[in-house]
Amino acid sequence: ELFAGKGVLSRAMREEGWSTEELDLVGGVDLSLKQTQDEVVERIRARRYRVVHLAPPCSTFSIAYYARFRQNGCSRSRIIPEGRGTVAKEEYANKLARFACRVVKACDESGTEWSVENPNTSLIWLFGSWPAWVKRGHVATVMMCSYGGSSPKPTNFVSSNEKITDLSSKCTRDHDHEALR
Repeated sequence: ELFAGKGVLSRAMREEGWSTEELDLVGGVDLSLKQTQDEVVERIRARRYRVVHLAPPCSTFSIAYYARFRQNGCSRSRIIPEGRGTVAKEEYANKLARFACRVVKACDESGTEWSVENPNTSLIWLFGSWPAWVKRGHVATVMMCSYGGSSPKPTNFVSSNEKITDLSSKCTRDHDHEALR
């Protein structure tokens, strides 16, 4: 699991008997470093993994970021999802998004299944080669509240495996939601 954060997916997979590896800055692995990126891609090409799941940081690609901070220096938009190259945190996120594309390409070439998650409205889906991967992959849109989340937060899962579409869900509207901040 790349960009694993707290490793929730990896933990759930281990409970189902899978062997997992969590790579994230939270766990001390800096995925922005070229050497680390190269090592990950080489492991994929060597078919060390059966499945690779990625959840690239969405913060600067999020509508909550680019809509709210438009006057405060944000340079992203639906027209320029990569930004103008003037905001350091956007450039850092771009580096990680490009790496995630490289990982998906390595998975595709090695026959390794892959999945990627990001909010439905994330500009990452318009960034670089992501539109082509979305078109080639299978998409599930999940309302996170239907899986125990505190808000609807529509999230896309794009995968090489068509079974990902089984995760698609809608809010049942039988519970309260917290506002996202």
